Amino acid sequence: MHEQHEKLEQILASLEQPDNTSLQDQIRQWMDASAENRAYYEEVKRIWFTGNEPGDMEYDIEMEKKRFFNRVDGEAPVAPIKKINWFPKIAVAAILLIAAGIALWKGMFTGADSFKSIQTARLERDSIVLADGSKVFLHGSSRLRYTVRMNGPQREVWLEKGEAFLISPKTQHIHLLCTSTVL
Repeated sequence: MHEQHEKLEQILASLEQPDNTSLQDQIRQWMDASAENRAYYEEVKRIWFTGNEPGDMEYDIEMEKKRFFNRVDGEAPVAPIKKINWFPKIAVAAILLIAAGIALWKGMFTGADSFKSIQTARLERDSIVLADGSKVFLHGSSRLRYTVRMNGPQREVWLEKGEAFLISPKTQHIHLLCTSTVL
């Protein structure tokens, strides 16, 4: 058995070092000596090259030799060590962190506290002055929601229910705002 392992070492060395001409000549002479030697070489070569494809994953040559000897001797195979590719996991974590940061940032500037609502009772009338100086007059049974601060040149006003008049400070135009909801 020891002699067979030495020959295996020599065959494996020839497979690992195809440029070593003296080793290749020794193996060729040994294979030419008998058909049994040639068949043994072909079987060793077949077993050695089955499994991982070249470049498929990095592997430890000593570990692969042990695994190979175990397969030849009929023992249970040794499981190869798999390397974990951390890049996709780190990329996903970074994307989630960025998304959470953006959501938090947007929540700070467009949260529920940046809107105000005003509602009038059935026969009540009320008015409010918006951030840009516009005045809104609400009729009875009306509900208006508006932004506390102006974002750029536009104001955001939502008449959710009822009727209102809006007077622009620059043009002094009166706009009638009505909802289509019938009560």
